[in-house]
Amino acid sequence: MLNSRWIFLSLLLCTVLCQAEVFKPARVTASSFVITNASDNHRPETIADGVLGSNNAYWASDFKSSAKPPHWLEFEYDEAITFNEIKLDMVERYSISSLLNSFALEYWDGKEYRTIIDKPKYISEFRQAMVSSDWDLRYGAGLPTAHPVFRFSPITASKVRVVIRDSLGRLDEMTVAFNPGGEKKQDLGLPVINVAGNQVRQFVCVPPDYTLPQGVERMPLERAEGVYFCDRLGPDGFRRFFAVSKNENTVRIELSPGYYDVFALSGDFCTGSPGCSIKVQDRTWQYRQWVLPGNPEGSFFWDTFTIQVMDSGVAEFKLLGEWLLNGLLIAPVQARQDFLAAVDKLMLGNQAAKFVYRAPETNIVELPPTEQERAQGFITFNPPKEQRIFPQTTPLPEQRTSQLQFNGAAGQRLALSVAFRTLQDIPNFQLVAGAWKDSAGRTWPAAVTAVHPIRVWPQRTDHKGAGKLWNRAPELLAENSPRYLVSGTTQQYYLMLDLPQDTAPGSYQSTVSVMGEGCPTLEIPLTLEVHPFSLADIDDMYFAMYNGDANFSFLTRPENREGDILRLRDMRRHNMNSVIYPQSGWTSAEDFSACYQQVNALLDECGFPRKPMPYHNSGITADITSQVKDIVQKTGLREILFYPVDEPFSRNKLEIALQLYPEVKKVPGVRTYSTVTQNCVDKLGASLDICCYTITGYAKFQPDRIREEFARTGQEFWWYSNGAREYPAAVRYKAGFFFHRSGAKGQLYWAYDNFGRDPFSDFDSAQGDHAAIYINGGKIISTLQWEAIREGIDDFRYLRTLEQALAKHPEHPAAAGA
Repeated sequence: MLNSRWIFLSLLLCTVLCQAEVFKPARVTASSFVITNASDNHRPETIADGVLGSNNAYWASDFKSSAKPPHWLEFEYDEAITFNEIKLDMVERYSISSLLNSFALEYWDGKEYRTIIDKPKYISEFRQAMVSSDWDLRYGAGLPTAHPVFRFSPITASKVRVVIRDSLGRLDEMTVAFNPGGEKKQDLGLPVINVAGNQVRQFVCVPPDYTLPQGVERMPLERAEGVYFCDRLGPDGFRRFFAVSKNENTVRIELSPGYYDVFALSGDFCTGSPGCSIKVQDRTWQYRQWVLPGNPEGSFFWDTFTIQVMDSGVAEFKLLGEWLLNGLLIAPVQARQDFLAAVDKLMLGNQAAKFVYRAPETNIVELPPTEQERAQGFITFNPPKEQRIFPQTTPLPEQRTSQLQFNGAAGQRLALSVAFRTLQDIPNFQLVAGAWKDSAGRTWPAAVTAVHPIRVWPQRTDHKGAGKLWNRAPELLAENSPRYLVSGTTQQYYLMLDLPQDTAPGSYQSTVSVMGEGCPTLEIPLTLEVHPFSLADIDDMYFAMYNGDANFSFLTRPENREGDILRLRDMRRHNMNSVIYPQSGWTSAEDFSACYQQVNALLDECGFPRKPMPYHNSGITADITSQVKDIVQKTGLREILFYPVDEPFSRNKLEIALQLYPEVKKVPGVRTYSTVTQNCVDKLGASLDICCYTITGYAKFQPDRIREEFARTGQEFWWYSNGAREYPAAVRYKAGFFFHRSGAKGQLYWAYDNFGRDPFSDFDSAQGDHAAIYINGGKIISTLQWEAIREGIDDFRYLRTLEQALAKHPEHPAAAGA
């Protein structure tokens, strides 16, 4: 009993002695501050109000009046205090670039200010280290945190200040204290999974001296030599840690024999990742390789795959070449639902509580299998390409199929959808497409069928990105590889075929082999019917994607040429015929001319016709307009459409538009463009030439009326829409039959590749991602939405082909009802 009391009293005394004493200032003053509006408070006293993370309450120097550095903020006390710790809480804006770079902490000695801590390159030194070829620098550099705590020998003073040498000074909080205790232990956060009754194991590459919380296991690397262990302190308890090395290594994990699902993650919050190539030995003692490609700063690519653990009871993962690995999740395939729930939780991250799961609307009535299907182990069905196929989706009776068929015209990209509903567990399930033969039985090597399993992953499902609903949605056209299909689930595949321009009309034959362990190989006949006509040209119309990737300077940097060509060729394959001019703002005529000619050269190289390009510049003047016009006329290249204001829907933006559009039109012969509602068109009048409507009710989008009015005014009618966050059926309809019915001359979409932060997480930013494609390791990963836009524009081409044929043959019976 005495010992217990002594321990309790000792702990109590330690708690009292170790608790920091915080000194609240009597007065807070600053070199300057700013007032922006009634709701924002950037006065100096906000720095000591104890409120963290408010977007409206932090101290900021007077940027409206361009206050010059150094900026300072001072705490003054009525009497001298003794302190040994200062904590700064900086204003965070999703990346370290928003933090203070050059600053110092000082105290008043009665005569002058003396330096306590000086940080002249708090961010820039770290940034330099992140791009260094010296890995000791890159992975050994201390991470600049938004909440640094500076400790030093005790100082007695009545004034303390922070001096900021950056162009802008801003700070959320500053705390001055005396702390008799030691360093605060690292908080590793909670494990991804709930360990109670859960078969999912979580392995993380934490530094060797870190203590792990319950439910987290240390990555069992064979060798620690040459391995850098890093803690980036964010964005969450899984992504913040990683191990990286230039040398091959091995992870061995003891597991009972059987099949296991594996989740692997590779990415660095602060700099580019070399990725991670993982080889795993299967039962034939052969190695299968999975590749997590290298990615830019803040991108975390992840994938799931299934391995087989043999009688040795050890899973062996070989990490090849240069590699970076954050962690693994591993679970037996019998616990797949727990495994998927753990992946979902990791993807939703710290914001999970803000999102609501909503089960998708899909058919879930099981179709009784035939005896042949029972023996086969699965039901084969052929759903429409626009039907979203979830793992729980079941086939309709009329969707059963024993053969597959492509139909199309020469030069067209073709696709079809096939899916499989499993009646048993099937390891190593895969599709293999055979060679094509023509009607005479001759091999036709010019066409190759691409096979893409459709990847289902956690995504927001609302029409707009700010929505909070989510489910596991089919989206990505993944690379073909064997899969472990669990009984009672559905896996969809896309088969794609690019027909050469010189493809002769007629019939062609091939096969698709469906195979997996425990079931006989199924050979599905695959036929192709090539139409005896070519599709009509549509390059008199306008088709373009907005490009929104802030991490890739599209078409503006010569060093990005390879990535530019990759994107442009992909756009052209999907029926796009122009781009939004990538350069915004204005520096000089020479700079614009160089960029303009580079953009034109790239478009020409990738087969784009010479269509106009909208040029968004909110600082446009008549003089700049005139200079741009001269450059276009001298080079004889693509027309520039002047685009001063995007979506002038609000009163403020409309007022700006009412100033800038007439300013541009002072220059004769130029044309203007904007994304509009009917109110914008009414207000801007003749100063707006090309009116690109948002297709919503509040915009008064009434195509028949718009066409009639524009026939009188001479204006041109385009529209734009969301191409990335809608169902494939809706996107295809808009791009094809809707476009034809609207009578518009152009259609544009937001966006080709606009990501909030990490492209491979839809939950780490307020608006979510708006992307028709993903780029990973220098390869484009297409989506169902992107293919649906291509299919829709092809529908429009078929309609035009029919119209042209009927116009040539008005005597044909079909012409009477057209």
